[in-house]
Amino acid sequence: MDYLDYLNRGAIKRVCKEIFLNNNRTRKSLLTSLIGSKYDEHAFLVIDSLYSSGYLDFENDEMIGVGNAIQKLEDRGYL
Repeated sequence: MDYLDYLNRGAIKRVCKEIFLNNNRTRKSLLTSLIGSKYDEHAFLVIDSLYSSGYLDFENDEMIGVGNAIQKLEDRGYL
């Protein structure tokens, strides 16, 4: 099951852009970049869903894409 299908598409695109394109991959840098934009409670659900759906993992306090996560997100229109 891909939880992203049930979330706000704008929030998904914004979070994916910050993580995968702008390389804000630590908790601190991602939160700082998201605070600069309009607050959206969906952003935190998106991050959780990216983990639950197997797109992200943590390694040494940094978010890493799992497998071909970028390609899968591009194919789905999120990047």
